[in-house]
Amino acid sequence: MKLSLFISFLMTSYLFSQNTIKINPALMFSGEDHYRIDFVYEREFSKKLSYQVGLSYGVYEVEELNYYDICEIEKTDIGIGIIADIRYYPFTDEKDTNNGLFLGLYGGVNFYQSSFSGKEHPKDEYHQQLGIGIMSGIKFKYNQFSIEPAFGLCIANEKKVFYFSNGESRDLNLGISPLINELIRVELSIGYEF
Repeated sequence: MKLSLFISFLMTSYLFSQNTIKINPALMFSGEDHYRIDFVYEREFSKKLSYQVGLSYGVYEVEELNYYDICEIEKTDIGIGIIADIRYYPFTDEKDTNNGLFLGLYGGVNFYQSSFSGKEHPKDEYHQQLGIGIMSGIKFKYNQFSIEPAFGLCIANEKKVFYFSNGESRDLNLGISPLINELIRVELSIGYEF
């Protein structure tokens, strides 16, 4: 009896919870030499709380004269990322849950592989980035559609591994990233609720 009540409760909460699929194209326009796009699924688990999980895809082009004291390079990074958020909507009401101002915690991990061109360069580079942060934004809803401008700050830890044609490799644990474009997260997500 208790098990069937519990299953009924789970099914009811699943059927009447809001789900949103979103795309964040804002980072596609962040510069001529790189772009990124996020695909996200958000699900409420209470009237004021939701979680998000998503995937990101990015391409970054870099040209440096002295790349970590290795060489002069031109390279292209292609990578994927996994992102997760938890959001709190403090001013939402009973009728329109998970709407309006939100505060959130997020984390993510990105993996990139590089291809090089230039005079002398490594054969391959693998780049891993792990970040956590805080963010705030506002969700505007119209019928089943939503738009969400948001801004966040994060701390990112980076590690790079270079592989050379002669079989040698070099590890660089860069620690906390000092780059401002990796410490700021900007979103302008467009969503559809179902």
